[in-house]
Amino acid sequence: YVDEVYQSSVAQGGSGVFDTERVEVLKGPQGGLYGRNTSGGVIRQLTRRAELNNQDGYVSAAIGSWSERLWQGGVNQPLGDSAAVRVSGRVQRSDDAWQTSLATGRPHGEKDLWDLRSWWLVEPSERSRIEVKVYGGQNQSELALARAVGLYDADGGYCAAVLAGRRDDENCLSYAGLIARMNGEPDEVPFPAIQKRNGATSLSNAINRFDNRQFGSTLMVTHQIDDSVLGSIQLQAITNYEKFDFGLTFDYDGSSAELGHQITMSAIETLSQELRLSSSGSDAMRWQTGLLVSRDEFIQDGQYLLGDNTPIGLVHGQLDYTQVTRSRALYAQTEYSLTDRWSVNAALRYTSESKTYRDGRVSAPAFPPPYDVVVDDLNGDYKLKSRWSGGGGVNWQINEQTLWYATVSEGFKSGGFFGGFIFEREEFAPYKEETVWAYESGIKTQQFDNRLRLNAAAFYYDYRDVQGFVNVETSPGSGTSLILERLATLGDAEHSGIDIDLVWLASARVSLTAAVGYLDATITGHAGTTLNTPGDVVSTEGRRAYAPQWSGALGAAYARSVSESYRLQTGFSWHYRTDFSGSLTSKVDKAVKSLDGYGLLNGYVTLNRLNGGLSLSLWGKNLSNTVYSPRKTYDSLGSYVEIMGQPRSWGVQARYEW
Repeated sequence: YVDEVYQSSVAQGGSGVFDTERVEVLKGPQGGLYGRNTSGGVIRQLTRRAELNNQDGYVSAAIGSWSERLWQGGVNQPLGDSAAVRVSGRVQRSDDAWQTSLATGRPHGEKDLWDLRSWWLVEPSERSRIEVKVYGGQNQSELALARAVGLYDADGGYCAAVLAGRRDDENCLSYAGLIARMNGEPDEVPFPAIQKRNGATSLSNAINRFDNRQFGSTLMVTHQIDDSVLGSIQLQAITNYEKFDFGLTFDYDGSSAELGHQITMSAIETLSQELRLSSSGSDAMRWQTGLLVSRDEFIQDGQYLLGDNTPIGLVHGQLDYTQVTRSRALYAQTEYSLTDRWSVNAALRYTSESKTYRDGRVSAPAFPPPYDVVVDDLNGDYKLKSRWSGGGGVNWQINEQTLWYATVSEGFKSGGFFGGFIFEREEFAPYKEETVWAYESGIKTQQFDNRLRLNAAAFYYDYRDVQGFVNVETSPGSGTSLILERLATLGDAEHSGIDIDLVWLASARVSLTAAVGYLDATITGHAGTTLNTPGDVVSTEGRRAYAPQWSGALGAAYARSVSESYRLQTGFSWHYRTDFSGSLTSKVDKAVKSLDGYGLLNGYVTLNRLNGGLSLSLWGKNLSNTVYSPRKTYDSLGSYVEIMGQPRSWGVQARYEW
């Protein structure tokens, strides 16, 4: 949620995070106000709005590794006694990059984006407030190049190392290298080991980039009402319109050849209207209720280019469809103080959601009619079945320093239609919504004159119909079948674990932080099937991918005054996660899909004026220059690649506030 508006597509997360008032993370399934598609939790970003009584602002300029420059600024300006405006923006550019494409010999990864936002405020009376946000931006930055992985021998089978469960990029061919051998060009594509292990050089074609454009506006009208029965209540209307054009080009084969190039241009248009009614929050009972209506339209124009992929025989794939989601919801939530120490809370939400998939078509434009049409006239409808969500909890203020709480909640993530390529009409069917019951209990305490803060929680999540990706064979037994990735239902799952975080103000100058988390995330029942890398049919049951069992962080900060006007601050943080591969059902999977754990060390030094003015900062990321891969992926056609994390980087920033 950005400024109380739900983001209907993950692509919208690419919009600028700048001039932010605060970011909130709400753990666990949510009902009530934030109950749409929140089976795991909610992230709220609240930007800084216009204020009547403040005339302030800031500008900052930063330069860092690979000639990266970042300019940001914001200013709040009153416009008389009852109006004000806040304007902010950022521009990010670079002329260099940390990666080099061996296919072109040029650096790749340059940044090129901008964002602009304005908040307008009018207060026609003491009880009424009108706010308008207008925003837009563009991102044409280059994306990281994938690093090709070797797993084949010259005969087309898996190489000996991969069959033994380990990587050997010096002696195993990538899919591109195998195709070159098959075409009698043994030196056309070298072994993957020619690439640097940290991904600084890549055999990939230098096409990876964004092409995003965004424009939108939000209208917020707030009015205070005094009611003889309900007391002081607030009525708020929130209207949002956004148009987001998402463009992505990506080389999934990690070579100079055209074996699997994705080109996506998606038009996303959203319109939502919400009405909220809430109490003033000063009584023993605090409540909020509301109504939300929204419409999201997603128009897909996707292409897949594989002109050099001779074994496949398909030169160019085209995917087109329109999907419209209509959502309507009623919600209510309340908190009631039973005594000075005990309180209870509850939330309930009813959601009615439907999706229509229209004019779906997969074609092969390079082929003559009628062979240019793979499947067309795909139309389908989906309606949410699990319409109720919500939960309740109890809080016990043991003493002034310690709070104990327990919650039970239910959430959902709606189903729908897979937005990828479909080769047979039988494959076209909606997947189910995901539902979860969550149980959590924890304690929050502050001790030693509030110099030590400890939060600890234990949780258990019981999922039904978990959504995820599986591998399926198209046209099995036909001799021309493909193994493709599909979004489907994996089965039921159980998540259990603990979260502990600690903040210790050791002295007036030193603060220490620590956090640890344990997670056991497993598909446990009603499991489906998938194909592993060797093509064996295996169960989806087992450990979930991208769910490290252990994660944690350590931090230290030091601050001291260096004069009457300036203060010096320095700090370091280290974040770690154990391996997060998920269930690996063969030695081949272990060799090419394992995601090892890693830790990242960051640090900063800042000299700032105590009462505003000029500040200077020096920061570093991945100071230990750790080589790590946060993701491995494949194109479903034979190529396996890994995305490498950025190596050590640094930057300096000057900021002036008034």
